Amino acid sequence: MENVKRVYFVENADETEQARMLFVKEELMNVTNEYIKENCDKRGKTLKSNFTNSQEKSMKNLKNRLETESLAVYEKDKTGKFVIDSLANLEAKMEPHVANDDIIDDREIRKVEDMLNSETEAWINILQIGKEVNHTKRTKLNLKSVKNPIPILRGTAKDNKAVKDPKKGHDLRPICGARVGPNVS
Repeated sequence: MENVKRVYFVENADETEQARMLFVKEELMNVTNEYIKENCDKRGKTLKSNFTNSQEKSMKNLKNRLETESLAVYEKDKTGKFVIDSLANLEAKMEPHVANDDIIDDREIRKVEDMLNSETEAWINILQIGKEVNHTKRTKLNLKSVKNPIPILRGTAKDNKAVKDPKKGHDLRPICGARVGPNVS
């Protein structure tokens, strides 16, 4: 894997600790298997739903509408409630946040990543991070990024603000949620 910097092997536990870990594993497997036997079908899918029949019917209807009507479901900003919106309206509300953005290819992304890695390495050298414990190389490996995915920009409805256009709905707050970075696999 490209993002894995190194692998460390843990030392073996003593016999008493290994026996305790095996016992805990066995107990967890027993509880899991018992739950599956009582609550799941042969493929492991749960038999009972936590939805009422009405909620189940509404969810199926919503899934169908999402596929057939080009709809999107996204969160509101402050309350965490969900909004159902047309894709066209969602795109129109996100347009001001991306209108002036440059479209770049993968080669340009890697060029920027290399430049940022060079800057990171320079700061590690300037601040001498890890030098006292002889971990400068390790620090550089941990803080440099290699071929990480680009975070996706999404919008959440600003439900704490007044709606300017009732047909359009709340304006959107752009959020770029990075989940992967240096030292994360």
